[in-house]
Amino acid sequence: MKLKLLFTIVCSSVFIWGCASNKSPNDLTPEDFTESIVQRSDSLKERPSWVKDDISFQKLNGEAYSLGMTVIYADQKIDGGLKIAENNAKTNYLKMIEQKLDHALQVAEEDLEIDNSILRSISTEVSRQTLSGIYIKNRYWEKYVTRDNSGVFKSFLRIYVRASISESILNEEINKALHKKRGGKQFSTDFIDKVNEEWKKL
Repeated sequence: MKLKLLFTIVCSSVFIWGCASNKSPNDLTPEDFTESIVQRSDSLKERPSWVKDDISFQKLNGEAYSLGMTVIYADQKIDGGLKIAENNAKTNYLKMIEQKLDHALQVAEEDLEIDNSILRSISTEVSRQTLSGIYIKNRYWEKYVTRDNSGVFKSFLRIYVRASISESILNEEINKALHKKRGGKQFSTDFIDKVNEEWKKL
C-alpha cells in the first residue's frame, strides 16, 4: 500500500514538474525523472529565501553568514543531519576567511613575503577566536524522492543550516591577527589598513 501511495505521489509530481511529457507512468524511464519535493520543514510551501546553493558565504546588514548543507537518507535521524550541516557551515567560515584574506593580502601588496603558512596562521586564528561568537540563525530541510539509474525510488532529506556572526566581531579579530608578528616580521599600519579596506569590499 505504501509503495502504491509513493508511486502515485511521484508520478503526480513528475507530471506537475514537467519531467516527462505525455508519457504514461509505466513508460517513464530514469532519464524522465529528476526529483520531487514531498515535504518541507515547518510545512513551508517553498524554500526560504536564504537557501541559495550557489552562495555559501555572504555579508549582509552587518552580519557575516555561512551556509552549510548535507544530504541523508530519509529514514536517518534528522538531528544527526542538522549537526553535520551545522559543522559544515562553521567549516565554511575557515575556508571563506582564508580565501578572502588571501585576496585582500595580495591586493594590499606589502613588501613582505606572505607564504601559505602565514595565511593559514592568520585565518586559523581568526576562525578559532570567532567560533564562540557564531550562532545558528536558521534551519531548514526538505524531503525529496528521486529515482536511481536502476529505476528504484529513494527518499532523502536535504538539510540546510545558516550560521551567523557579527561582521564587526569578525573585522575586529582579523585586525588583531594582522597586528601580530608572523615569522619575526610585522605588517605595517598602512598595509593593515589596506587589508581592512579590501576585506570590507568583499
